[in-house]
Amino acid sequence: MFISLELVSQIINDLKEDLMRDAVRSIRQKKAEDGLSSVAQIDGADLVKGALADAALSTFYRQKGWVISGDEAPATPARRKPGAKVARIPSPAPAVRKREKVQVIKSAVGE
Repeated sequence: MFISLELVSQIINDLKEDLMRDAVRSIRQKKAEDGLSSVAQIDGADLVKGALADAALSTFYRQKGWVISGDEAPATPARRKPGAKVARIPSPAPAVRKREKVQVIKSAVGE
């Protein structure tokens, strides 16, 4: 199984957005400790993202075969024509996760 660094970066960015919403929600609910832990997790996600980017550029991981550049990656299988017989059942596609729009909660204090 191969995964691109761009996909990992996008997953980490989505995680950071979720953690930021959790931090803001916790602070609005007067739970400062929970908000601070979410901010700490955001910092941790940044560290992981940086470590993965460094590993992708490292010759050590390339020599071990753990990092493969785009031109070294195995070719994708050829597409079949519609109606062609299938030799095996393909694995199911992952479910699409739709993001809900975040509604801004107006402050009830002092306004």
